[in-house]
Amino acid sequence: MNEKGLTIVEMIIGMTISVIILMISTSMMVNIFYKDTKSKQSEILSQVKNDLQSEITVGVRWAETLSFSDNELVVDNSIYRLNDGVIEKNGEAITPSSVYIEEFEIDDFSTTLQQKSLRVNIAMRHRDFSSVSDSLEVVVSQRKMEIEEQ
Repeated sequence: MNEKGLTIVEMIIGMTISVIILMISTSMMVNIFYKDTKSKQSEILSQVKNDLQSEITVGVRWAETLSFSDNELVVDNSIYRLNDGVIEKNGEAITPSSVYIEEFEIDDFSTTLQQKSLRVNIAMRHRDFSSVSDSLEVVVSQRKMEIEEQ
């Protein structure tokens, strides 16, 4: 008797091998997509960090008047305030809604009364991916520039 075809055991073994290969490849694809998404969210935090560093450093460095309290920094006529996880400048958000600011802390590092030095510490995380977080610590001194006429 010469019968052609597969037995049920051969079919079960073939299906099991196929399912295992499918599970491994799916797991690898999910992992690749997750890492790519996490990388993009980290890039967003890095850009926010750079923008805040530039904004605060330039503002403080050339400020005529400077004051601060908990979660608020006043540079000339600009008020930087932490409000519901967003840093605002004069009431307008300067951080994107996808980034949650956890901490906005300002400490006085001044050695003279005429020129202030501040340490600004900002802790942030991505709103959708709480495992993606970063922080910014900036120490900046106020500069005074006097121009003499000749």
